[in-house]
Amino acid sequence: AITEVVKRMAIAFPQVRFMPTGGITVDSAPAYLAHPSVVAVGGSWMVAADLLAAGRWDEVAARCAATTALSTPQRAPLREGAPA
Repeated sequence: AITEVVKRMAIAFPQVRFMPTGGITVDSAPAYLAHPSVVAVGGSWMVAADLLAAGRWDEVAARCAATTALSTPQRAPLREGAPA
């Protein structure tokens, strides 16, 4: 589930969009992406060390493709004057 930190940061900084990376998994990514302040997530499950060491680029590519296929709702634009 989405962490309290992300929720609280979004309240404190409504003009900011976030890209959480620490502790995100393939199973938790959709919950993070459902939050309106989260524009993307990152995670090492896509490029696991054992896959890289074994040269399993097909599996790395498949995991990256599956991750990019996770749906993200349309994001509201940042407020006018807010940093991009």
